[in-house]
Amino acid sequence: MHFRSRVGERAVRHGFSAISAIGMGLAVIAPCRAQVAEESAYIPLHPANGQTATVSVEVGGGPATQVLFDTGSNGLRILSSEVGSDIVVTSTQIIYGYGSGLQFEGSLAYGSVTFNEASTPNGQPLTTADPIPFQYVTSCNGSTNLATCQVPTGTSGIMGVGYENRVTSSQDVSFNPLAQLPGNFANGFIVEGWNTLTTASPNAQVVVGLTSANTADFMFVPLSPSPNSTPPDGVNAWDTTLYTCFSVNGAAPICGPALLDTGETTGHFDGTVDPALLEQGDIIKSGNSVAVSVGSLPTLVITTGGEGATYKTTSEERGNTGQLIYQYYTVAFDNVNGRLGFAPLMSLVYGEFYPDSDASFGAPGISVGLDAKLFLNDGFSSSRAFLIGSDAEIKVHEGATAVLSGTLSGANGLVVTGQGTLVLDGLNTYTGGTLVSGGGALLATGDGALGVAGEGVVLQGATLATTDGFLSPNRALVIGGLGGALASEGRTTWGGLIRGDGELHFEQGVWNLTGSGATEGGAHVEAGASLAANGDFSEWNVLVHQGGTLSGTGVVGATEVLGVFAPGNSIGTLTVNGSLALQPGSALAIELGAPGSSDRVDVEGPVTIEGAVLQLTGTGGMVPALGSSYTILTSTGGISGAGFSDVGDPFGSLYPFLDAQLNSGPKSLAVDVVRSTTPFASLAGTANQRSVAQALDQLPATNLLAEQAASLTGVQAPTAFSALSGGIYPSVSTVLVDQSTMLRGIIAERAHVAAGVPPTAAASPLSSGKANRDRADGATGDSGAFWAEAFGNSGNIDGTGNTAAVGIRTGGILVGYDRTFGEGWRIGVAGGYSHDSFSADSLSSSGSSDNYHIAAYGGAVAGAWGLRLGGVFSWNDLSTDRSILFGNFADQLTADYSAHTGQVFGELGYTTSVGELGIEPFAGLAYVKVDTDAFQEAGGPAALYGYSESTAVTYSTLGARIAVPLPLGVPATLRTMLAWQHAFGDTDPVSQLAFGASNASFTESGAPIATDSALIDVGLEMAPTENARLRISYFGQLAENTSINAVKGSFTLRF
Repeated sequence: MHFRSRVGERAVRHGFSAISAIGMGLAVIAPCRAQVAEESAYIPLHPANGQTATVSVEVGGGPATQVLFDTGSNGLRILSSEVGSDIVVTSTQIIYGYGSGLQFEGSLAYGSVTFNEASTPNGQPLTTADPIPFQYVTSCNGSTNLATCQVPTGTSGIMGVGYENRVTSSQDVSFNPLAQLPGNFANGFIVEGWNTLTTASPNAQVVVGLTSANTADFMFVPLSPSPNSTPPDGVNAWDTTLYTCFSVNGAAPICGPALLDTGETTGHFDGTVDPALLEQGDIIKSGNSVAVSVGSLPTLVITTGGEGATYKTTSEERGNTGQLIYQYYTVAFDNVNGRLGFAPLMSLVYGEFYPDSDASFGAPGISVGLDAKLFLNDGFSSSRAFLIGSDAEIKVHEGATAVLSGTLSGANGLVVTGQGTLVLDGLNTYTGGTLVSGGGALLATGDGALGVAGEGVVLQGATLATTDGFLSPNRALVIGGLGGALASEGRTTWGGLIRGDGELHFEQGVWNLTGSGATEGGAHVEAGASLAANGDFSEWNVLVHQGGTLSGTGVVGATEVLGVFAPGNSIGTLTVNGSLALQPGSALAIELGAPGSSDRVDVEGPVTIEGAVLQLTGTGGMVPALGSSYTILTSTGGISGAGFSDVGDPFGSLYPFLDAQLNSGPKSLAVDVVRSTTPFASLAGTANQRSVAQALDQLPATNLLAEQAASLTGVQAPTAFSALSGGIYPSVSTVLVDQSTMLRGIIAERAHVAAGVPPTAAASPLSSGKANRDRADGATGDSGAFWAEAFGNSGNIDGTGNTAAVGIRTGGILVGYDRTFGEGWRIGVAGGYSHDSFSADSLSSSGSSDNYHIAAYGGAVAGAWGLRLGGVFSWNDLSTDRSILFGNFADQLTADYSAHTGQVFGELGYTTSVGELGIEPFAGLAYVKVDTDAFQEAGGPAALYGYSESTAVTYSTLGARIAVPLPLGVPATLRTMLAWQHAFGDTDPVSQLAFGASNASFTESGAPIATDSALIDVGLEMAPTENARLRISYFGQLAENTSINAVKGSFTLRF
């Protein structure tokens, strides 16, 4: 048996009246496979046999009462004279009627019920653990004389419904009116008793009969008596029951009142069904018993009292409608029109109800008519719809959390009580507002959870909680005399009117109030909560507790702050309509933006500051300027008290060179931006940056450049120092010194050839002697020779951690004349022009140099030895261009000035040969000096003055020249030169610079001159005629930090 308690429910009207009933069903469980045989058998179950089925119960400690149970078995009805004292009678009225017109009136009551025949394993009667509902009968057909309620079978009973009709099983189930539900059985399904619930579940169980489990706990409509039966008055044909004995597999019979079927006057075992569901068996008929044996199923023997069993053999396929399966929908029975299935409507809940889970309200998906006090435990959750009645109240137990995510509707408002938390997670449509009281909380996941838009919420000693992002544009909030609290899981925006008599406490999260209102009890902002007053709350006194925050751009009343007062929403002004008191331990938090733009408090009354802290922070748009000022507070009533105990640094590491200074007036407070004690040099990352920063520290505070530098962020400062440094100027000396190498090489090469040492001849002519020298070089001899050589190069000088890299490009031409003097010397002169361009991209600096050159050279040979000497002097016209940009500062600077480059060199070589291979090892020394003139940049305040400087470098060179003749039809030679060049002296050029005409000078280092370089020269020389020579070659200077690649082409003509 199954004992379940439910509160009265509603059925669909279908040409008859619906009557409330309470549900407590009884069920017989059987295997899903039907027992079938080749012929049919009928077991008579008419009440004429004198048998009735009853259950002995004790209600509320009253006497044992035999109650007649009829088909359906939906609940108990007990006369008031037959119950004990341990019951609770509610105000909910229940009327139960028989189809014959007999009607019982009474109330819904609760009490414990003892089932005497259903004993526990230890032999004790079975008593319900919780009180179950029943009809407490106080009158019958309007008469309080319960004697008029007497019927032959008893006055107390189990309320239910039976029916009398059959449907032949030959009808296709798909056309069975019992199975015709809309939406492809979307609301449930009905099958014959011989069918299975699902063919995919052959081991499922079948519940025989109408019970609260298989009828979704909906009530059933009483039917008219069967026209073919004439039972005694008050006992209808569908109430027939039988005292029946069951024997399974030969065991001893079990006899007692049994619900064998549901309203049928006969039990019908069909002999022909769907072959897929058949399992052959036998029926053995003997006297008043029938034994059914089917394959592996247990043999069932049914023995009846009274009349013997009758049998009928028929080919007609018939089905037993008493063995239908109903799953979660309303079923209406009509003796004339048959049975119809309907989608479930609503369970009705009255009085007080304690659901264990959502299933306590019946089938999933059906709605609930709530007109009761609903008690919810922790973990309760329901997604079904609720219709809120006038007596509805939802109470959540202390410490518990319950969730309603379905739609709540109705016109009576919602009442929430208890000390737990009710979560509303649906889009609700109820009207009448929401009342939350009793110390608990209502958590709404959206404004729609609180009913129709605009309906108010009343807090009476309770909390309204919201989720992050909650937005209520126009819903009113009323705070009752017991006060109320607001808590948000994140940020909540409330745009409606807030009013009432009690105190309003903001307990958690950020509450952005954009409406208006006033509460006589004022507002309290608790620890962990933030109130953003962005509306008119001028009559609303506010107390900000320690750990709480008040902000916004609206108006509030008199305010006392123990926590944080942060006017504005980022940058904005908050008005206080009354006094403002900043108590010890509190903080006034002000954000600073662009110069002159900041948060502000305008107080229409006096201000008292007693040891509060002034917190100053910058916004993302803050670009402070040295000397600017921010007004942060005004007061019509004046400012008094001990003042601020501390003024915070709004700039910190972001603007390390600035500080804030409080400027107090009688009725206002301002923050002035002043220079901090942090030196510029403390943020420098390199020696060059530090040198510039130290010079900036020497400038007066009123200097425009110093003011702009003071507004640098900690990140900007190192880059700005580099931009200001003028690091391109010392690197100019590096460029001029490095470029001297190629000029020196060209002149040295000419001196080498002119002296008669033939690096371009075959091996044999490399030996000494005039004849060999003449053969070796048709462009030399006793007469003079003119020559010209064009050159161009491109290179890069790497920077260091302190200096910037420099890129170089050069193009030029040299022309010369030389001739032989005496027996061993050949002397010549040359002149030319070249143009250098250079840039330091990381410094946004570039420059160029127009260079004019003169040279003198000579050489002599003595046997295999050769000596070459020479000197070059260059005039350099320099131009530079620098761009400076940092923060709000920009400057464009140029300079035009001069330099002079002089160098002298000497080289000694020794020639030898290996076959046709000519080799000349050599060694050389060179001295180079660059003198730059002083200059003054043109531009803005960052313009530099450069002092005259000198850079001197000595080079030593060791290498070899190799010449190989080529068979090209004309005299041709492949010549290669490899050498190692070492520099010493001023290899780290520096410049002495200063900002304008000030004494704030500093020293900058330039890109270093390569100390060790590999020199490579590979070229092809040809003598197309006796008087002419052509040569094209590659020249490279390769070092750890320097790479210069050049192409040269020369022509020599003898005359």
